[in-house]
Amino acid sequence: MGEAIVSGAITPDSYVVHKKEETILDINISVQEKQIVMKPGGGSVIKPVLKFKQAKQKLTGRQIIELSKIIKKIEQHYKCPQDIEWAVYKNKFYILQSRPITTL
Repeated sequence: MGEAIVSGAITPDSYVVHKKEETILDINISVQEKQIVMKPGGGSVIKPVLKFKQAKQKLTGRQIIELSKIIKKIEQHYKCPQDIEWAVYKNKFYILQSRPITTL
């Protein structure tokens, strides 16, 4: 489902968190007019985002900190900065993939 971000069709929100203090330093919200939605029988479809949700922050402050703690543990495990693909479903985070960062 991350192909829209990888292809540049959708620009995700970005959040900057202080690793040691676990505080949010910066939040940048991206307006998103499209979304990829799973179809009941499998696969996905691109649908418009409702107008009132397009410029809304996608993760709460609490979720940002929770995700940053998960990412920090993964980086400690691999002993280097990681490019991590994740998803959230029903308020639970799922790690889809992790690999060393090759570019910034």
